[in-house]
Amino acid sequence: VGESAEETILENPQTRGDFVNDLVELEAFFKQRISEMTSENGAMVNTYRTAESIVQQVGVETIRTFLDVVQDIHARIQAPRVQHLIMIKHSKKYLDRLARSLEQKLEFAQRIDSTLTDLAKRE
Repeated sequence: VGESAEETILENPQTRGDFVNDLVELEAFFKQRISEMTSENGAMVNTYRTAESIVQQVGVETIRTFLDVVQDIHARIQAPRVQHLIMIKHSKKYLDRLARSLEQKLEFAQRIDSTLTDLAKRE
């Protein structure tokens, strides 16, 4: 299982790692901006007032909304289900282990079903 031109940004381990790192940096940036904007520190407020007008138009609530969106995306990408899908795609060993586990569960379910059938016949 190697790199392919058909891989998406999130399927490629390198670009996925870069993307997750960027999300972490964005979270830190937004948290810092919220801290600066809500701070009583005069230097911070003065810096904010001298910023470009476009920066001044973005309020704390907008930054919090941005932060919430970034955190949601980060949580979804790091979700166990997504991690399993990525492991299935990129690791033959993981896929083989998962297949063996499912086969064992199927065999167990068949034995239980057989036992239940035998018990029903005895009654």
